[in-house]
Amino acid sequence: MSIGTGFAAKLRITDIHTFKSLKYRDFRLLWIGTVFFAAGNWIQQIAIGWLMYEETNSALLVGAVNGARTIPFLIVGPVAGVFSDRVDRRKMLLADQIFLATTSLLFAFGVATDHVKPWTMILFAFLSGAGFSIMNPLRQTIIANTVPRADVPNALALASSAFSFNRVLGPALGGIMIQYLGPTANFFMQGSCYLVVTLIILPMVPQPAPKAGRPETSAGADMREGVRYVLGNRGIFAIIMLAIIPSFFVMPFTTGLMPVFAKDALGQRADGLGWLMACFGGGGFVGVLILATFAGVGNRRAGHMTTQAVAGILAGLALVALSFMTSVPFAMLFLLAEGAATLSFGAMNNTHLQAMLPDHMRGRVMGIYMINVGLAPLGALIGGTIAEHYSVETAMLTGGLISVTLTAAICIAYRKVLWTEPAVIQAEAKDSAKGGGDG
Repeated sequence: MSIGTGFAAKLRITDIHTFKSLKYRDFRLLWIGTVFFAAGNWIQQIAIGWLMYEETNSALLVGAVNGARTIPFLIVGPVAGVFSDRVDRRKMLLADQIFLATTSLLFAFGVATDHVKPWTMILFAFLSGAGFSIMNPLRQTIIANTVPRADVPNALALASSAFSFNRVLGPALGGIMIQYLGPTANFFMQGSCYLVVTLIILPMVPQPAPKAGRPETSAGADMREGVRYVLGNRGIFAIIMLAIIPSFFVMPFTTGLMPVFAKDALGQRADGLGWLMACFGGGGFVGVLILATFAGVGNRRAGHMTTQAVAGILAGLALVALSFMTSVPFAMLFLLAEGAATLSFGAMNNTHLQAMLPDHMRGRVMGIYMINVGLAPLGALIGGTIAEHYSVETAMLTGGLISVTLTAAICIAYRKVLWTEPAVIQAEAKDSAKGGGDG
């Protein structure tokens, strides 16, 4: 056997630390499904914003349609979190995927037959957001049950990489499809991707309710318990506050306004918009892949929290720089940097939160955590209003400056609990004091 052959025989993808969580069958199925889901999501997201702007020429309505996708996270997300702690999570995920596929295909037929108006675009965005607000906390809770606890940081980073990879592929492909096939093809592709996800996750083993064997309580009581749990733990509360900043001031002011920025500031068509969005995703993909490689290495609490704080501040600074760009290559460069910083910040924030949670509280806390996405509509409307009355560049500059200021302020105000407090022990001790435990 040659040296090369022997090396190849010993080296497998699951031996590389970056991809080690893929050796677990159910996580592997979930991850592959996430790749297809994220592809459909991003192909839709670029199409809906472009279609709205082409039909109305209104930056405000572009902000509204993007905002409508995230409003359900305020209401549906927390409720979904409660039920994910009470029912079989796999069955709940399957039902949600079927709903998303159906609504996407129906909307595609509407676009194909020219029966789509601005209000129907907003309605479709809202329904898609409702399905996504169920899927996102549900997927996060399932991930933690498909790998050993020590591998959860790696698994979460890999799951984030699936979304980040499709921030590259999805917008680029979506922009090309709009340019040469029209937006109808995008929505049919979205529905098809969601159907594929349904087939992929079918073989996963059941995910029974973690409340089994615990006293029966109402859904309302469970939700109140989740809220008390979050408010009673400074570490969890600080993590959720940090999550709100990019969802409110960075993402809506970047990806949400990118159709306007691409057309008005950079003079780009749909395919140019796709490549700009792809740069944001490309930076994010590289960032979270590096996180997956080094997850669990070194002092996770202090060292990784410092890295997270720096990433959050850099995300805002990159948005500030982007607002001054008139050159496409330089705009792409700062979108790469912003994507890497923003998505790495989010992945680290999620990892820190998951490490604090016992399984029977995981769904509820993740549902509350996802409220940060639901606050994005207000950010989108604020950004759209500023762009409408002043300019898209002014909107981006404003969002970036506020993001930097708030990230620094929260990190300083909660520096003790974020850097030095043993959050896992604190969370479990508080839960035990309330008669909980890991269940």
